[in-house]
Amino acid sequence: MPSYQWDDTLEDNGEGDYTFILLPPGIYGAECVEVTRGFSTASNCNQAGVVWKVVSTKGRTKLTDYLNLSENVKWKILQLFRSVGMRKHGEAIRLNFPALPGKTGWLKIGHRTYLDKNNVEKTTNQIEGYIPPEEVPVDVHADYKQASGTSPVPEQGLPF
Repeated sequence: MPSYQWDDTLEDNGEGDYTFILLPPGIYGAECVEVTRGFSTASNCNQAGVVWKVVSTKGRTKLTDYLNLSENVKWKILQLFRSVGMRKHGEAIRLNFPALPGKTGWLKIGHRTYLDKNNVEKTTNQIEGYIPPEEVPVDVHADYKQASGTSPVPEQGLPF
């Protein structure tokens, strides 16, 4: 992450529009902007941190999905690669997380409640799964297109 000097000039590239907002549960179009490699000590396995820019007429925010590379999360990893057009249903896939940044896909977003460090209950967005483009309702496609000016995974033959 870059650091700034006291007298630096900051360009407005729209990133400030991606502050936290609690989205209503539903399906949203998003663009993958970063993938980090890590390790989950709790699960004792490799972990991918997939960062998404969510774009909707309901707002814009960033979400990170931490995917443990284990059999327990295989279903979600397969969903992710199908959602961004890198896998067809029923097809095996070689994991290629470095190819994800710049790809767009569909996220099923819900809510998760937790206690913060001051023992105050908070609610945050949570990626519950990934949806293949052909299963996304037309109104959700239209919402993403209106908010972003583009359609995720256009090569999939979407209704636009």
